[in-house]
Amino acid sequence: MNSTRKTKLIIIETGHLSKIAIAGGDRIMSRMTPYLEKFYSFEIIIPSLARTHWKGRKVSLHVLPDHKLGKHINSLSVFLIYLFRIFHTLQYLRTKKEEIIYSSTNVFVDVFAPFLLRIMGKKFFWIAR
Repeated sequence: MNSTRKTKLIIIETGHLSKIAIAGGDRIMSRMTPYLEKFYSFEIIIPSLARTHWKGRKVSLHVLPDHKLGKHINSLSVFLIYLFRIFHTLQYLRTKKEEIIYSSTNVFVDVFAPFLLRIMGKKFFWIAR
């Protein structure tokens, strides 16, 4: 690793449906960043309603656009919101050249975009919790 440049770690944390609730995988990563920031810089892909989870941290946030279905939470709307987030995450990751992508949970909204990129031949190290 080059000592003058930190490796960027892109963290996919897109499954949030509330400003308050936070999944275990998401919580673990936010607690690990202070220990890892000597070696890595961080960019978090996150829905706008969950920005407060990273408030005060030394991270860059890529905030996904909101969808009007977010106001009406039911099984169908959650599925459609997740598809919307996967699409935007995929579009964003296609432009990145980073070496490491970390999916903070095993929920399909956090793993499907990097999975598709891998199938399409993009090379990166992928960590899925």
